[in-house]
Amino acid sequence: VLRDTLLADPYLASSAASDYCAGGMWNQLYDLAVSSPEPPADLYYLAARTRDRLGMYREAAEMLEEYLRRWPSGADAPDAAINRARSLGATGMTGEAVEILEYYGRTWPSHARISNLPWYIGSLLAENGDWEGALPYFRETLSRYPGNTTADDAHFHLCLGLMKTGDPSASAEFARLVSRWPATGTAGFFWSPAIRKGRGS
Repeated sequence: VLRDTLLADPYLASSAASDYCAGGMWNQLYDLAVSSPEPPADLYYLAARTRDRLGMYREAAEMLEEYLRRWPSGADAPDAAINRARSLGATGMTGEAVEILEYYGRTWPSHARISNLPWYIGSLLAENGDWEGALPYFRETLSRYPGNTTADDAHFHLCLGLMKTGDPSASAEFARLVSRWPATGTAGFFWSPAIRKGRGS
């Protein structure tokens, strides 16, 4: 009865969407999104996010692409672009994922998460094995957004990337990491015996 009521009343479905998501009723939320001929935009976005949280990255990417097609100026459109790129990256579609992140940067240059953009691209490239391509983005985070919450992670991954690419400056960069971020857990990781012996990469 509740399902039929929500399918018949988009306003009520929209008001229930965040509670469904927070309450773990992900499959029910997904069902509402795909069963409604006119699903509310926010409900559809949250339903798409349940797919990537369940590891269903291809399906998530397809739903987020549909969100952007139907609601290109929707409230969740910038985040839909970011998360579509992440889902594509998780399936190995690195080039397309980077293109979407660059599109995000051009389209929403004042978005609240725009300072995370170099980290998003760098980490996506690194996760797919392109450490050489990732390094400039980690450096950009540190130079352009040094106060960003991703800065310590970017510095960590810069060091890791230098090590993986055989750059002789890795040791000096490790020292800068420890000096700059003495409280971060990543600093201790680099100076562990496994890392010093080359087994931690």
